[in-house]
Amino acid sequence: MAIFDVEKITEIGMDAENSGIVTAVYLEEVVDDFTADLDGNGIFDGDTANTADHRYGSSGIDGVSFGPAFGAANGKQQLMVAYGIYRNNQREDNNHQVILQYDVSRWGKFERPLTQQDPHSSGPAEVDGKFFVHTGNTNFGVQNLAYDEASKNWYLGVYRGSKPGYPNRTLYVVDGTAAPTEGTLHGQPGNESGLLLSLVQAGIPDESTGIFGWEFKADVGIEPVGHGYFYVARDFDDYSSGHTQEAATLELYRWTGAGGAGFERVVR
Repeated sequence: MAIFDVEKITEIGMDAENSGIVTAVYLEEVVDDFTADLDGNGIFDGDTANTADHRYGSSGIDGVSFGPAFGAANGKQQLMVAYGIYRNNQREDNNHQVILQYDVSRWGKFERPLTQQDPHSSGPAEVDGKFFVHTGNTNFGVQNLAYDEASKNWYLGVYRGSKPGYPNRTLYVVDGTAAPTEGTLHGQPGNESGLLLSLVQAGIPDESTGIFGWEFKADVGIEPVGHGYFYVARDFDDYSSGHTQEAATLELYRWTGAGGAGFERVVR
């Protein structure tokens, strides 16, 4: 997990490793799940979806955000870290989003300079919480994670999944006021159980799975700005320089929870 000291950023093009801008904290739980040898052949198959390895289908980290602990809407701010999860329609153990909780108030002792060629392993030995959201497999898990104080919800922007039998929506919303409940993680070997989070029961229901979601593009960027308003990034290809560059614009939306999108565009 990279930590940026923004007061040290004084110009464009500063080197992340040599300027003292960036430190990093090692997340052992993430590494353990990513490198898990589930087929027992003693071989780490690396960065690939075409394998039985990677616990829960983990590909590492994607969406991160700060907010109170699940079920404690007015509590202390925690860092929530969502897994990226490989798209693999042949597996049944990758149908949950995985979110780790950390109290970062004690992280100063773990921070070390970032060296990509020789990464350190200084970090917390345990997580403060590990949670699961049953959505069905999505392509690379939670791309964007955001907590909104107005609605007390957590917003999960994902790339659309393709697994048959699931609704494969692009936005899922977790009820931040609902306490996690212990339950079976369907598809995991040995009837593994875990702490399950509750999706907001609105939007577009799926009768066969009981999963609720919305059709709203939030995979590039979504950021609450107060009173139910959000900035949402819309990506596009920019050809103005004579060659293709990826770009994005920010659009203002208001969360209503209504209809199939849940958001309405704010136009002035």
